Amino acid sequence: MKKKYFPLVGMGFFLLLTESLSIFLSGFFKAYDLKAFENNPDSVMNPIYLILMILGFTILFLLVDKFDLSRFIQFFIGIAVFTTLVYSLMAFIWNFYPLEIENLFILASFFSLVIVLLYLRYKRWYMINLVGILVAGGAAAIFGFSLSYIPVIVLLIALAIYDAIAVYKTKHMISLAGSAIELKIPIMFIMPWKKDFSLDNQDLEEDKKEAFFMGVGDAVMPSILVVSSYIYLDTLIIPIFVAFGSLIGFVFLSYLVLKGKAQAGLPLLNGGAIVGFLIPYFLI
Repeated sequence: MKKKYFPLVGMGFFLLLTESLSIFLSGFFKAYDLKAFENNPDSVMNPIYLILMILGFTILFLLVDKFDLSRFIQFFIGIAVFTTLVYSLMAFIWNFYPLEIENLFILASFFSLVIVLLYLRYKRWYMINLVGILVAGGAAAIFGFSLSYIPVIVLLIALAIYDAIAVYKTKHMISLAGSAIELKIPIMFIMPWKKDFSLDNQDLEEDKKEAFFMGVGDAVMPSILVVSSYIYLDTLIIPIFVAFGSLIGFVFLSYLVLKGKAQAGLPLLNGGAIVGFLIPYFLI
């Protein structure tokens, strides 16, 4: 029983950790007014821009299988990961030592470089998780501050529909996840079913059987609503309900995962987060 459920509990922990970390980091972006978009946070164009970015990234990633662009993808993802790590660590350090932003940048760049080098040297599942949680928390904090809660809800609904189509209809999201696992790119959370699990010298299909995989984006998306409601409604009650709603969605998702088939995470995770938002929003 412990062997069966521990990876699911661990993955639920990653979800809650991403949501908590994103709120913790969001104060830095608010203090320095660092946004991902120049538009007003209430602008409906912002989620459209983000959706286009995600679609572009997906298309780029799928080209790996067709044209063998793995080195280019690894370089591209590496730059994106390093940049997000720098912002995440700047925000993390700022919460303990509010230095000048130039000094924060230097320190964060140094630690980000160390983390990336360790990841490149070892590429173990726990290193991928470490990088993933830092990237997820930072990304959710940035986008949560950049988008007000109404555009975020629109974004979450659109991406939930897209994720369902991509997993159950076109199935290209499954191919994308497979490429990420094969290339050991830190855009997946990994919780092994076995203690001796390793991504080295393993068959891809066997990897999928021996570990529970969840995309970093599955944790980021509900976390964006957590941060946005925290910042723009100036309360902790609604973000707590959002996090609880996403966790309930994760419980249902875990039940489906145990059946052994690939599942779209965002319909349940985003759906739970939105319901968790709406209940206290209209009652309080």
